[in-house]
Formats: sequence, structure tokens, C-alpha cells
Amino acid sequence: GIQKPIIVPKSREKIIHDKIKKNSYNIAVGKDDFRKRLKSKLKKDTLIIKNSNGQDIWDMESYKYQNDKPAPATVNPSLWRIAQVNNINGLFKVTDRVYQVRGFDLSNMTIIEGNTGIIIIDPLMTKETATSALELYYKNRPKKPVVAVIYSHSHADHYGGVKGVINQDDVK
Repeated sequence: GIQKPIIVPKSREKIIHDKIKKNSYNIAVGKDDFRKRLKSKLKKDTLIIKNSNGQDIWDMESYKYQNDKPAPATVNPSLWRIAQVNNINGLFKVTDRVYQVRGFDLSNMTIIEGNTGIIIIDPLMTKETATSALELYYKNRPKKPVVAVIYSHSHADHYGGVKGVINQDDVK
């Protein structure tokens, strides 16, 4: 059957939070170590992406309240840390011929450089965010045509932006 939710008295919240913090798997390295690993980062933007009507589609500024602050007692510290890591946006070199655009919406767009064109994995959630991500890539890398798009899975944040990287004529 359906289980009833566990209600934790406020006096126990700190005890539970400290226990979670102590026992949680650390999903990200320490802040200083992580920043050292970002040496391959090529570009950072203050990022607000708008649609053709001038409405905000994506606004990274709205997430900056998480930066450089400890996790509140109501949030698992590992989840807070990954939220902070996700706030680091820009174009990153993963390895030779593999780049990633992070922080342009909920997912990351990966770009593999082939000899005759680029392969895009997960073209983000909207046409506008995908277009902006690809423009950032082209500002920093050779402008080769998109020759393939791969969707890692069927969540909208992994395929919704496909029309920002290719158009209908490209797939005929």
C-alpha cells in the first residue's frame, strides 16, 4: 500500500541534516579542486536568453543565490553542491575534439568535432537556448556543418532544441 510520509519535528531537522551531510557520497570534488579542473573552460557568460518576443527563456542570474553559500538545513549538501556546479556555464573542452556547452538550460549540449562536420548530442530544451549554445561554440571553434544529432534519451531537455541546431531541410 501507500506509505504515510515521515514528519520530522523541527528540533530534529539539524540532527538529520548533519547525519546526511556526514554520510552523503560526495558527488563533486572540493570547490578549489573543481575550479582548478576548469582550466579548459573557454568562455563564461552572464546568461539571459530571450525568445523572438523578448521574453526570457533562460536566466542563469536567477540561480546565483546558490553560489558560494553552504547548503541550507533543508537541502542535502550533495544536491546543493551539484546545483552550484551546474551554475558554471560556458563552453568547455572535454578532450580533443569533444566540447560541451553547459548552463544554457537544464541539460548540457555535447559537440563532437568530426573531419567534415560536427555531431551534436542532446541539443538542449528550446530552439533559442540551442541556437545560443551553438553560436558560442562557433565563436570559439571552426564553423563546420552539423552532420548528425544524437538524443541520449527522450526527455524534452535533451531534444527540444533541435530546431536551433538544424532545420527541416537538413533532415530531408
